[in-house]
Amino acid sequence: MSKLKVSFVLLVSLIILVSLLLFAVHFNLLKNDFGVKEQSQVVKTEPSSPINASEPAIVNKSKPVEKPNPEQVYLDNSQYLNMSNNFGLFETKLLRVGWFETPDGLKFRADIWVKNAGHDLETFRQEDAFIRVIPNQKYNYSGGTFNGINITPGEERSGYILFSGVPYDLKGNITLIIGTSKAYSSIFGMQLYSPHAYELYLE
Repeated sequence: MSKLKVSFVLLVSLIILVSLLLFAVHFNLLKNDFGVKEQSQVVKTEPSSPINASEPAIVNKSKPVEKPNPEQVYLDNSQYLNMSNNFGLFETKLLRVGWFETPDGLKFRADIWVKNAGHDLETFRQEDAFIRVIPNQKYNYSGGTFNGINITPGEERSGYILFSGVPYDLKGNITLIIGTSKAYSSIFGMQLYSPHAYELYLE
């Protein structure tokens, strides 16, 4: 009878052991299967707009740098004078002086204004203009926009005249003759071309 109990206990133990083994195997299979399902749900995404190496890169183009306007540079840096000289048949003004960039390089510029104060057609000779620096330096007229030919009575004209050879570091007292016009000389009893001269200090 006791042998029978022992056999029964062993049998039950064996059944329980087998059941546990089967449960463990079954649980492991379920776990592996679940992991595969989870992995299968991971979707590899591709970039929405792949870079095409064959397409040229877009380069930002900035605006070209504009060269400064020579007229504006002159106005910003010139010396304002507004000096007047009424002599003979013309009233004149020396408005401003300074350096001006031309196609031939940097030149000294003087802005002038003239008015025919006489009663006849007259000419103001801007080509006689020059700069004199004591003791013996002289810089001659070399062009410009002013035209003094055949100015009618009461007519006003303005423009600029240029001088060549003036050193850029010229400073101090100078005499600037902006041109000549006819004037009567009581000494010589005749008409002469007399200079319209301005004494000024260059800063």
